[in-house]
Amino acid sequence: MNTFAAGRPNVNSKCEAFALHIPDGAIVDLRERLARTRLPDQPPGAAWAYGTDAGWMRALIAYWRDGFDWRAQERRLNAFPQYQAHLHDIDVHFLHVPGHGPKPCPLLLSHGWPGSVFEFVDLIPRLTDPAHSAATRPTPSP
Repeated sequence: MNTFAAGRPNVNSKCEAFALHIPDGAIVDLRERLARTRLPDQPPGAAWAYGTDAGWMRALIAYWRDGFDWRAQERRLNAFPQYQAHLHDIDVHFLHVPGHGPKPCPLLLSHGWPGSVFEFVDLIPRLTDPAHSAATRPTPSP
């Protein structure tokens, strides 16, 4: 499909509100598939010499199967105003968090692959409201 007509991109500028919600069935399915994961034996020699250490991989799988709290992560992300815009046949997800204070400065944060917006969830409050961010307040002396 040609996304350019007369030199202009085919862009639907309508932004729609967005909230993350992973369906329960998708989480159950993932946990079941992780439970069925079959790993090879640890190869002889030093760990990581021939690929991923089997014990490390078992622990990682166990964390994603039993320890990762999907709903807590949804709440973390959904605490910010989120939107989607359709650009060049792609739905682009973004946060729009206005700054507070006398002279808020627009700032664009962009992550790469394989990254996600979760790289910024602890940073955003510090940047958008530094006067009220616990991370920027001085620590009281004893």
